[in-house]
Amino acid sequence: MEINKNLRLLKFKGNRCEPSFCVNSATLLDDALRSTKTLESLSFGFFQMPSISLSSINSATAANKSLRKLYFVVCQLEDNQIAEVIKCITDHETIEELDISRNRCKDEGLRALVELLSSTDCKLTVLILSSLNFFTSDVALLLCTLWEGHSLEELNVSRNEISSIRF
Repeated sequence: MEINKNLRLLKFKGNRCEPSFCVNSATLLDDALRSTKTLESLSFGFFQMPSISLSSINSATAANKSLRKLYFVVCQLEDNQIAEVIKCITDHETIEELDISRNRCKDEGLRALVELLSSTDCKLTVLILSSLNFFTSDVALLLCTLWEGHSLEELNVSRNEISSIRF
């Protein structure tokens, strides 16, 4: 299958009939990510992500140097999978925006986020963490990792269990 070399946005949205992102889809995506030099935005929504598919997506994402935005919204990602996605983009040269809203982020994912945000190599300008069941202490920990001059311009932690944060 020939992929459009001028593709800028690639969006996958699951449904009730096909709720899983299958290995065949991941293989096609791998080819697309490796062959297009213009893809800026990759979006997944309402999918269950088997680990093998996520691994394939992560490796192809690492190979694509035009990708700026990555979205995994309502993908039923488990904590270890969120950590895997974050580790994938930690050294990525061009990804500026990440949305992992409405997934299952707990300790391992939170640690990966803290590590990413405390890195001087972090290129993220937008980080969307809506509805992850974070508590006030989790958000405070993330905020404390942001040093003066950090690249992050927007941090969305809406729809989490947050009360007032005091510093």
